[in-house]
Amino acid sequence: SSGINAEYGDTLVSEESLQKVRNENVILKRKVQDLSTFYSDYTVTLHKMVALLKKQNAVLTECNQNLLPKVESLSLFDNENSINTLNSLGAEEHYLSDMIVHKQQKLHEQQLDYSTVETSLREGEEKLHHLSNQLEEFKQHVTHLSQENTSLMDSNHHLTALVKIKDDDIQVM
Repeated sequence: SSGINAEYGDTLVSEESLQKVRNENVILKRKVQDLSTFYSDYTVTLHKMVALLKKQNAVLTECNQNLLPKVESLSLFDNENSINTLNSLGAEEHYLSDMIVHKQQKLHEQQLDYSTVETSLREGEEKLHHLSNQLEEFKQHVTHLSQENTSLMDSNHHLTALVKIKDDDIQVM
């Protein structure tokens, strides 16, 4: 019962403290069991991996043994031929590299030319717009002058009619 204390040596320990320790002990035993299971599973997995690696190693060893005679059969001539091919490829790469640099310079020059043309075109468009505005103003001016001209012609006809009436009056007298 909880009121009774168990005596261990000189120390009195309450039943609640003992229960707490027992509970922690159960939890620790469970953790140890889980770790033990994990370790067993891990060991089995490792043994499987080692077996698999041994098989792969055997296959690779066999491949190496099959390749070894072919490698040994390669002659010095083949090596020289390979070196010549590599040198030739190196020279071709150098040539192509120079060609690329040259083309890039040409492209850069063309881009500068294009930029100049683009600027001239933009300036031309601005001038055209300006001239278009001036033309519109001129058309309005011509329309205004035409209206004035029509008005003056009407006045002229009117004055001519008046002069004719006066001439007729003068001749009648």
